[in-house]
Amino acid sequence: MNRRSSLKLLASSGMGYSLMTSFSPLSLEASEKSTEAALLESLARVVLGDYYKNPQADLKKGAFIHCFMEQCWDTEDQQLFWESAAKLQGYCQKNYRQNFERLSETKQQKITTLLFSPKKHLFKEDNEWIGLTRQLVLFEFFSGQEGATKVLRHLPIPGRYEGNILLLPTDTLFRN
Repeated sequence: MNRRSSLKLLASSGMGYSLMTSFSPLSLEASEKSTEAALLESLARVVLGDYYKNPQADLKKGAFIHCFMEQCWDTEDQQLFWESAAKLQGYCQKNYRQNFERLSETKQQKITTLLFSPKKHLFKEDNEWIGLTRQLVLFEFFSGQEGATKVLRHLPIPGRYEGNILLLPTDTLFRN
C-alpha cells in the first residue's frame, strides 16, 4: 500500500472521528464489557505484534475500536462486520472448540495468516474483513500517543511547504 495514501486515509478518518467526538463524548464502559471488544483486542494483539503494548490497563484497544464502530458506522455496516466476525468464531469453534480470543497466540497467528492468504478462504469474504479489521487496528494505534510519537516520530510543528517529497521505504517521519 502506498504510504501517502495510508496517511491520507488515517488523517481523514481521524479528523472525522475528532469532529464527531467533540460533539458527543464516547463511552467506553459498555464497549469494554462486550465480547466483540475481546475479539478485537485479540486481533489487535496479532496485527500489532511487538508494538502491542497496553500502558493504560483501563483503556483497551478492542473497546476503543468497538466504540468507534458504534459511534461512526451505519448499523448496516456494523451488522456485516459482526456477521463476518461470527463466521470467524464459527471456524474457530469448529476446528479448535474455542473462540478466537481464547486460543493460544500461535493458533491466533496461524488463523490470521490464513485470513490474509488469497489462496485459502476460511469463510466468504474473509480477506476483505481482515483487511478492514487491520485498518481499524492501525487507525487506533496511529491515532494514539505511542503510534504517532514513537513509531512515526511525529513533529507537531509544521515546516515549510514542500509539494511532493520523495520518501524511502525506511522513512517514518511525518508532519501535520
